[in-house]
Amino acid sequence: MPADEKAQPQLKWGFAASGNFFQVLGVEPQLGRGFRPEEDQVAGRDAVIVLSHDLWQQEFAADPSIIGRHIRLNGTNFSVIGVAPESFTGMDQFFRPAFYIPVMSRTILMPAGDTLTNRNARDFEVRGRLNPGVSLRAAADEIAVLAKSLEQSNAETNKGFGATVRTELQSRADDVLDTILTGLESGLAIIVLVIACANVANLTLSRGRGRAREIAVRLAIGAGRGRVVRQLMVESLLIALAAGAVALLIAGFAVDVFSTLEIPGDVPVKLDFRLDQRLLFSTSLFRLSVLSFLASCRLSSAQRWI
Repeated sequence: MPADEKAQPQLKWGFAASGNFFQVLGVEPQLGRGFRPEEDQVAGRDAVIVLSHDLWQQEFAADPSIIGRHIRLNGTNFSVIGVAPESFTGMDQFFRPAFYIPVMSRTILMPAGDTLTNRNARDFEVRGRLNPGVSLRAAADEIAVLAKSLEQSNAETNKGFGATVRTELQSRADDVLDTILTGLESGLAIIVLVIACANVANLTLSRGRGRAREIAVRLAIGAGRGRVVRQLMVESLLIALAAGAVALLIAGFAVDVFSTLEIPGDVPVKLDFRLDQRLLFSTSLFRLSVLSFLASCRLSSAQRWI
């Protein structure tokens, strides 16, 4: 890893990407530049590298003069052309590459396993963005024609292999393991939420008897059922808002704590915990329905003891 041949070598994991990688993602390097298209045209010609922000800080003390210097990878000097911004941590939520190199530079690091010309190698992932005005269906039709053409010209390696275009959400949905884990996590979260609501409902019902006199007096002096329900709804809403605020504070604290945890090992895995706004919205809707149920339970319990 270091440029000095006498320095202690380090094991780092990188990411090989196409020449338009940063442009397609709309990522502007913090220092220097990204890859140029011509740097990803000839195998083994351009030994250039873009450092991650973490590597730049940890190994080079955030030295702004790092651009133009050389880093030694597998016995070959790579010229540093840029530093990725701190907000960009790669294409995967958990895997954090230490550096980025052009795909054509893979032959420099792994000359024995040339996956660029080996048609039996199928370890590349292709991701991209649709041009404005191009539908997903049109892109899928175009890529299917290309796959058919490859099958005809390279029958030995491409026969029976097609291609299509899918969104990131569809790709994750097709991952059986990811779907099972997501279902288990969602199921456990729903069960815990239902148990918590049931406990609160039981506590509310137990307090109904204590408020029987208050409800009886309100009904006796002419308060309608709707007005009493509104009062109970407001009380439940205040309790729910206070509980929600405390829950958000605890969740925010837990996210900060868990995000600082590091998994020991050579693979740079980072636990990136975040509060999902969609989940917060769905749980808020669930709370509103529970509020209505609790208000009805409180009124029914109070009237039972009148």
